[in-house]
Amino acid sequence: MNTKNVVVTLLALLSVSAMPASAESAGDWYERMGKGDCTTALEELRRGAESGDASYQNALAGAYYDGVCVQRSREDAAAWYRKAALQGHGASQYGVAYLYVKGEGLPQDYAQAASWFRKAADQGHLAAGNWIGWLHEQGLGVQKSVGEASRWYRWAAERGDAIAQRNFGRLLFNGSGVKKDVAAAAGWFRKSADQGDADAQNWIGWMSERGQGLPQDYVQAVVWYRYAAEQGLAMAQANLGVLLASGLGVTKDPEQAAAWYRKAAEQGEPRAQYLLGVALAGGDGVAKDAHEAVVWYRKAAEQGRARAQFKLAYAYASGEGVEKSPREAAAWYLKAAEQGDSDAQNNLGLLYELGDGVRQDASEAARWYELSARQGNAWGQRNIALMLRDGEGLPASPIQAYAWLNLAASADTPHPDAAEERNALAARLSKAQLQDGQRLARAWKPGSAMGAPRVKAEAPAPARPASADGLYPARPAARPGVTTCNTRCVNGDCYRTYDSGRKVRFQARQRFNPLTSQLEWDSGAC
Repeated sequence: MNTKNVVVTLLALLSVSAMPASAESAGDWYERMGKGDCTTALEELRRGAESGDASYQNALAGAYYDGVCVQRSREDAAAWYRKAALQGHGASQYGVAYLYVKGEGLPQDYAQAASWFRKAADQGHLAAGNWIGWLHEQGLGVQKSVGEASRWYRWAAERGDAIAQRNFGRLLFNGSGVKKDVAAAAGWFRKSADQGDADAQNWIGWMSERGQGLPQDYVQAVVWYRYAAEQGLAMAQANLGVLLASGLGVTKDPEQAAAWYRKAAEQGEPRAQYLLGVALAGGDGVAKDAHEAVVWYRKAAEQGRARAQFKLAYAYASGEGVEKSPREAAAWYLKAAEQGDSDAQNNLGLLYELGDGVRQDASEAARWYELSARQGNAWGQRNIALMLRDGEGLPASPIQAYAWLNLAASADTPHPDAAEERNALAARLSKAQLQDGQRLARAWKPGSAMGAPRVKAEAPAPARPASADGLYPARPAARPGVTTCNTRCVNGDCYRTYDSGRKVRFQARQRFNPLTSQLEWDSGAC
C-alpha cells in the first residue's frame, strides 16, 4: 500500500471537544501553531490535553508527530494519541493504529493495529476502514481474506474515501474477491481520481490508453497521466513520457519525454530508468551519452528489469559506454534470459557457440537458441535451425531445421539470411522431407517445441554448389569505377567472388544490429 497516500494529515484528525479549554477549539490552536504562533497556542493545547480533553490530546499528539512548535517525537505522539484513544476519540484511535502499523513510537504490531482501526471504523472513520481492508488483503494481524478486504474497501469507498475507492476499483479490475468488472473499476477509479488521488489518475490514464473499461482515447490518457505526473507519481511520469515519445494523444516531443523519464528515473522507477538509458544511447531528446546510458541501464537492471539487463549486457559485449567484458556480458545476458527475454536467450546462445565470455558449449548454445525460438524470435529460430541442420549441440534433424528456417523467414521481422538458407536446405531434401518440414512449420504454435518429423530422417543430398567453383558465388558483372562482389556466408564462414575473378574465404565479424537488438555476422563491404 502506498502509505504516502494513506497518511491523513493530523490536522484532519482533530475533533472539537464538547467542553473546550478555551473559546477556541483544539483545531484552531493547532492551525495557529502551523502559522508560527507557537508560544500561546502550544500552551493552550498542552493545558487542554493535561486537563483530559481528548480533542486537545489528539491535537498535541499531532504536534509531536509533525514536529510543529515542539521537537518531533513519535513516542510522545503515541502517548498522547493513546490517552485520547482510551477515551473513545476516533481520530486518536486511528492515530494509535497507524503508529502500530508503522512501528513508530510503538512496536510494530499488526494485530493491535487492526483492533484500533476497527474501533475507529466503528465510529465512522473512513481511512480506518480502508486500512482494515488492506490488512485483510495482506493477511497482516487478521485472517487473510480478499473477500473481507473487498467488503471494507467498499464500505469506505461508498462513503467517499478516495484511497478506498481506488483499492476497491483495483479489486474489481483484477477480479480479486469480487466478480471482475473493468467498467465498474473505471467508475471507482474516476471517483478517486476526481478527488485528486494520483494512483487512481494513473489508472484512468492507463485504461484510456488501452481501451480497457473506457473507450480508447490517447488524449484523455495524456490528460490523466499528466495530472498524476505533476503530483510526482513516478509510474505516471514514465507513462506520460512514453506517449510524448510516440506522439500518441499529444504532439511528439522527445525532449519532454526524456525529461519525464528522468523525473521518474530519479525516483527509482525501473522502467523509466531503462527508457532514459535508451534515449541517452540513441540521443533521442537528449544529448547522446553512452556512458550515462549504461548508468541508467545498470540501475534498472539491478532492480530486475529484463530489458535493461539485456541492454547492459550488450554494452559490455560491444564496449559502448563501458569497458568491454565478454564475461560481464554473458552474466547479464543470463539474468535477462532466465526472465524469458528472447533476444538475451539468442545472444547468450551465440556466446556459448563462440565460447566468448563463457566456456564453448554447443549443447548449451542449442538450448538457449531453442528457448528463444519457441518465443517466436526469428534470430533464435534461424540459429537453432543451423544447429539442427549441422548436428551441432544436438542430433541432426534437417526436417526440423527446415521448419525453423521457414518460420524465421516468414516472421514479422524475418531474419535476413533465413529465406536463402531455407531454400538452400530445401534443395537438399527429398519431396517427402520437404512436405514434412512444411507440415511442422504449419503446426508449430508460439511457446511450443518443434514437432517430431514423420518422414525417416535420412541424410539430405549434398549441397548444390553456388557456382561451378563450389562454394564460391558467381562472378559479378563489372561496373566502371566500382568494385563489385558476390558473397555467400554460412554462419561466420564467408566466400567472396570479386568482379576481377579473385576469390577470398574469410571469417565474418560479429556485430550488433540496433534495429533488431540482435548479434549478427557482418561480412562487410566489397
